[in-house]
Amino acid sequence: MKFFLVLWTTALLLLSLNTSAGLRIIAEEAQQAAGFPPGTSYRSLEAPVVGNGGHVAFSGSVSGDSGSTNAIWYGKPGQLEVAIQERESPAGFPANVVFSLAVPETLTPSGSGNLAFAADMEGARYGKAYLAAIDGNVHGVIQEGVLPQGFLRKPR
Repeated sequence: MKFFLVLWTTALLLLSLNTSAGLRIIAEEAQQAAGFPPGTSYRSLEAPVVGNGGHVAFSGSVSGDSGSTNAIWYGKPGQLEVAIQERESPAGFPANVVFSLAVPETLTPSGSGNLAFAADMEGARYGKAYLAAIDGNVHGVIQEGVLPQGFLRKPR
């Protein structure tokens, strides 16, 4: 069975080549946002992707009583989790380096349900970073302009 995701006006649809499965809405603007408190709804949806085994991922924003927030969601349809949301710091990065916005075209779900992606970071260090959501935890892999741990700077 193959799956396709389609961004259709204000909803993400999962289309299946298995005709008995039909169409399924994964997320829709103004719908309660997965992983957020009641009253928080999807405001915008971007860059839907589907990996092997039907795992999906997309980025977007939500709005609610506490304002609007950018985030990334992933998982199986009906079992979505928030990978990371605005102002959160991934494991392995300093607490004052926080997620700001996804680089949508980089969302890459694995067959086992994990997710790799690039993001704009803010705080003590600005710029692009590469992150991985593994078993429900987001880890900072590397950030542009920052020497990876274990590498020494050559003297000039």
